Amino acid sequence: MRGPSNEVPESVRIWLLGGFRTSVGHKEAIEESQWRLRKAAKLVKLLALAPNHRMHRERAMDLLWPDLEPKAAANNLRHALHVARRTLEKPSGTSASPRYLLLSGEVLELCPAVTLWVDVEAFESRTS
Repeated sequence: MRGPSNEVPESVRIWLLGGFRTSVGHKEAIEESQWRLRKAAKLVKLLALAPNHRMHRERAMDLLWPDLEPKAAANNLRHALHVARRTLEKPSGTSASPRYLLLSGEVLELCPAVTLWVDVEAFESRTS
């Protein structure tokens, strides 16, 4: 699947065991301390562990901001989603559509159209 700039999205790797880090393509891994917003990193972690890497936005809001009113939680989710996208997406001068973290209707999706490797899944597949 090609994006608007005719670039093929790169595969994403997520490590959760032994410390959180991510990488897109062959770029250097992004360590947990490099994420500008902790809740953005937590959003990616939640989606990495969710079945099919999908989660209803209200479920994510309940998990990340359980004490907030729905409107405030929705605002926080939009901000966390923006920061997570900026962390994962390749910086460019164009306003290309997000490729790695999508909100489709009410459902958040992590890497729906690219290869996603999660260490927890790899570990579970080896032990079962």
